[in-house]
Amino acid sequence: MLWMFIMLFSLILFIIGIIYMCNRINRLGIKNKLIPYLIVFLFILVLSLLLNTITAIIIIIHYLIIWLFMDLIFFIVKKIRKKDYKCYLSGIITLIFVPIYIIIGIYNVYNVNVTTYDISTDKLNDKYKVALLSDSHMGTTFHAEKFYEYLKEIEKENPDILLIAGDFVDDGTSKEDMINACEALGKINIKYGIYFAHGNHDKGYYGEQRGYTSEDLESELTKNNVKVLKDESVLVNNEIYIIGRKDAEDRSRMSTEELTKDLDKSKFMIDINHQPTDYLNESKSNVDLVVSGHTHGGQMIPLQLLSTHVSENDSVYGYEKINNTNFIVTSGISDWELKIKTGCKSEYVYININ
Repeated sequence: MLWMFIMLFSLILFIIGIIYMCNRINRLGIKNKLIPYLIVFLFILVLSLLLNTITAIIIIIHYLIIWLFMDLIFFIVKKIRKKDYKCYLSGIITLIFVPIYIIIGIYNVYNVNVTTYDISTDKLNDKYKVALLSDSHMGTTFHAEKFYEYLKEIEKENPDILLIAGDFVDDGTSKEDMINACEALGKINIKYGIYFAHGNHDKGYYGEQRGYTSEDLESELTKNNVKVLKDESVLVNNEIYIIGRKDAEDRSRMSTEELTKDLDKSKFMIDINHQPTDYLNESKSNVDLVVSGHTHGGQMIPLQLLSTHVSENDSVYGYEKINNTNFIVTSGISDWELKIKTGCKSEYVYININ
């Protein structure tokens, strides 16, 4: 219901945005009222071809909001100075500012950063370096070839463990890209292995139209030495339990309490949970570290501020500690349909456990 409301609300804003933009463009000196609509239509078409339709809709909404804001500011200024400006400054500023803002947002998606966290524990005899990937949505902003380049960069840092926290593929990921991306994982050497837990997109929302099933994905990952964990745990080096949870949308998934009840609580426990939606129960279950993705860092300003209040997510991005449990949410290495990130970035993560 929430996503349906968001989509409907976005569509309404998009239509209002088109009308408002055309009306404002007329103020720039264009007398023919049809020309602004032609300009906006061509602009949307180009954006849809270069990026995609959803991103084009969001860009128009940005124009609407920022143009309204600038018009309000200049209306107040005009009232204070009791004099109008000779040219339509709010429109000119908007037409300069929004493209720069959007270009930065697109750059934030395609430019992948490295983020490092340090956590402490008295449960381990040695230090461990854990690498974390999430939300690659393969084929959205890069394909398997580029993914392999990122993996080689990770391999150079000699992490002990690599965790993949879901949404490895998407509904639009081709079978060839899926297979090649799994093979890329099989080509790197990680001391204690690679561990995968499902995200909501990995099983696909539209049946088998992409040409493979979630079982095919699991088979390819397993063939390439990736341990797929579906409400399962594995003990690494006799010191660290890695627990991989089914996605929160899977009604058959077990609770954290069930998953940990038979584990040795004196050992360090890492929980891979794609959606950061179970903080209270995870913190009560003596789990030491929970890693998640899914949120894409909040995606855009001001969604980062709103997400924890209007969604089920306990956190949108970053590090948090509750009781003795460390929680880390990554913004992901790629993106979904929306190819803009403002106020956040694409990344992969290193976690130093000391």
